[in-house]
Amino acid sequence: MDLLTLGGYSSKGDFGISVDGRPTGVGRGSYGAGFLDNAARVGASRDLSILQETGITLSTNNTDGANFKGTVVAGNMVGGPAGANSLGNLTFGDQSRAFPGSPFSESQTSIYLQDFAITFDSSLAGIPFNTEMGRVGYAINPYIFQRPDNTPYFVNDRWDGGQWNFDGAIVTLDYGATKLKFFGGRNNLSQAGTTGSIPLQTMQAGAESGPFTVGVNRPRGITPDLLTVDQSLGTSLDVPITRAGTLNLAYLWLSADSTQAVGASQANNVRVYGGDLKLSANDISIEGGYSRSDLMGNNKSLITQDNDAFWVNVNKDWKRYGAKAGYRYIAPQFSAPGDWGRIGIWWNPTDIKGFTGDVHYDLSQALKLTAGGEFYTGTGKPSSTLSPDDKIQRYVIGLDYSVGKRYDVTLGYEEARWDLADRSTISFAGGSPVERWVNLGFGMNLSAATKLRFMWQVSDYDSDGVTGFSPFLDSSSTTARGGLITTQLSVKF
Repeated sequence: MDLLTLGGYSSKGDFGISVDGRPTGVGRGSYGAGFLDNAARVGASRDLSILQETGITLSTNNTDGANFKGTVVAGNMVGGPAGANSLGNLTFGDQSRAFPGSPFSESQTSIYLQDFAITFDSSLAGIPFNTEMGRVGYAINPYIFQRPDNTPYFVNDRWDGGQWNFDGAIVTLDYGATKLKFFGGRNNLSQAGTTGSIPLQTMQAGAESGPFTVGVNRPRGITPDLLTVDQSLGTSLDVPITRAGTLNLAYLWLSADSTQAVGASQANNVRVYGGDLKLSANDISIEGGYSRSDLMGNNKSLITQDNDAFWVNVNKDWKRYGAKAGYRYIAPQFSAPGDWGRIGIWWNPTDIKGFTGDVHYDLSQALKLTAGGEFYTGTGKPSSTLSPDDKIQRYVIGLDYSVGKRYDVTLGYEEARWDLADRSTISFAGGSPVERWVNLGFGMNLSAATKLRFMWQVSDYDSDGVTGFSPFLDSSSTTARGGLITTQLSVKF
């Protein structure tokens, strides 16, 4: 069971903004015509949402024969937006998307199935295999197939687990250390509850353009893609290549029930394929990978350029400290159903290339310091909206302190900084928008099964007057200053 309160507040006449682009300090009953500019700026007592959700899991543990596991959930955390440009009833929306521009609120109570599956072992031609059928969950890696964690202020395994749930099956063939998996089923699940048919996990893939139009609209949340995936079919192969290395390969067929126009053609499916390689020796680990998303119309290729991503990371650990350095390239039309991070309020960023790095140092057994940075430019491809002259940086620093197993305190700072070049051809004057957050967290284990968490997030967003970079799409505000205070009580029975 989880009980969560969200108290947002405004500051200096501005709404605040969360890291997923949602305004805080929005007065209820003051929405006017449904646009943010018509709402009152208020404190946390008038922008207060109280959410609750309870999950009950039933399972069997037979040593011979089939086993069953199912989780039924009831609460008011799942709910959809009331409509375009509306500030109506929206909690977390669903378990896969971000909803920038929508204030927090409660939904009506609904009931849904998170998972509901039967598993059994068998063999074919002497090859053992395992089958899981029903409502199942699966993930591969962040750049190929992984559900985004869209609740950075709520800690819960159902919402944060990263697996895509679908009604279908997963079959695993076991060749010793080598695993070959086949999976597929129906996606974009809807759950019938007191609020009607509510999407639980909306999967989207297959972009046909760059992430945004310079001078018109900056990216917020997870950039909307072309197709909503209704069916998925895939295979993955995990192969050990050394005693300390693995190679993972995957190929996905993702299809939609309806088509969308791409030029003179109609798109209705996306093919995502790629893999990753992991190696480790002593205290050094290396990881790299490649992924690509081809947008198709039946069997006709529509988007097969500027739609790939590759990355590499090298990590070194010592006794009390460690460091990681990496590079990644994400083309402007890459769009797999994954979760590869964010830059400020921009989630799953594309059209970027550059270096990343982070370090950590254990000041004591109880105190840990971390710091990291990301340094990107635009890719400059034909479908790009960012150029190599545009620069984007992200910086994070954190301090974690724990007292035994009962208390933990965290302090963090995050900054995303843009340096945008002028575009004389479209009369765009560049500038330096900045997004900043300060986070303070406190956790206390009340018992082995009960934990209480507090978080205070202070926001400071300044668009620097750059056209299209105001914090909220439906607002004339150029800055966002305020905060969000959350309290979460989690109980396991």
